[in-house]
Amino acid sequence: MVLRNEPFQGEESDFFASVKTYLLGELATYSEKTLRLYEQYLDDLERRGENISRVILENTVKKYGFASLDEAESHTADRGSV
Repeated sequence: MVLRNEPFQGEESDFFASVKTYLLGELATYSEKTLRLYEQYLDDLERRGENISRVILENTVKKYGFASLDEAESHTADRGSV
């Protein structure tokens, strides 16, 4: 489910920062302790075969009342929003 098509890196503009630029800026605000905990979390996800982007999307669509990512994608496809 893609709501906006932002570049991963490069292609910066006055209106959009790349995902990489945004993430690096956000991570720069974290304490070393938080960064270590975040790294452990990502390592745990990787060991379980999970992807952080998918986990975030699944949690987001549940907050909007959908039971799953598949349900949200089906809903937006039906409305012509994908």
